[in-house]
Amino acid sequence: MKMRKKILAGVLTGTILLSAMPMALAADTDASNAQDFANISPAMVHLDGETYYRLRDVAALVSGTARKFDVLWNNGVSIQTGTAYRGAVPYDAPTNGTAQELDLKVDGKSVTTPVVLAGSNYYVTKDFLATLGIQL
Repeated sequence: MKMRKKILAGVLTGTILLSAMPMALAADTDASNAQDFANISPAMVHLDGETYYRLRDVAALVSGTARKFDVLWNNGVSIQTGTAYRGAVPYDAPTNGTAQELDLKVDGKSVTTPVVLAGSNYYVTKDFLATLGIQL
């Protein structure tokens, strides 16, 4: 009976350790080895045949990867690459907005990109995300 308990305890311990292994491996995954958006769904807006992704969602989603970036407000939108996102991710997900051009800064350099403005959220194209090294 004691032997059965030891075997059962060993099996349970092994099962717990093995089930945690994918999470540990996922935490160390370099985003350059896989798509940054595998198995996740950032808020999106579809407008005029283009898909726009909410900037803060993308920042939060890639925060633990080599592609991490922070989104700041400093008299305008500012992106700092190489820094984990520290802001909040909104719960609401508007499904429409207004297309416009946005002047923002990426690592201190001015960039103009098409965006969709939905409330206080900016949605960007996959082409803009590619400039940050993020491939969809």
